[in-house]
Amino acid sequence: MEADKNIHQLQLDYTLLIQSYLDVCNKSLSRNKTRFPFKQIFEAARKYDHGRKIEVQIGDNPNTYVLEFEDDSLTVKPHSKCRNCNCDGHWRVDDNYLIAVVGNPEVYINNPAKINWEWMYK
Repeated sequence: MEADKNIHQLQLDYTLLIQSYLDVCNKSLSRNKTRFPFKQIFEAARKYDHGRKIEVQIGDNPNTYVLEFEDDSLTVKPHSKCRNCNCDGHWRVDDNYLIAVVGNPEVYINNPAKINWEWMYK
């Protein structure tokens, strides 16, 4: 019952949802940083995506966020708080996908290939 309440809260609070999603992504990056082929993928991302800003839109929500890879982790903030923001790309993601990841974090933390890294290529 508590898990259902938490999922419902995530559906209402997109900021909490995207932050929780990135927590899972960051744990996955950390846990798998020495495993092949993830080590090589993460090293390439560290080299080429550092400081890159991606605008994220969750479903039809008009409020967007800025996702950034810096210091070996992913960060997010509301787009309205991004100063001098020239986003390098745009990623529209379904809230149900984010809820699925946050609702089953260990599945995604243990296997980063299950995470949608599409935003990196936008």
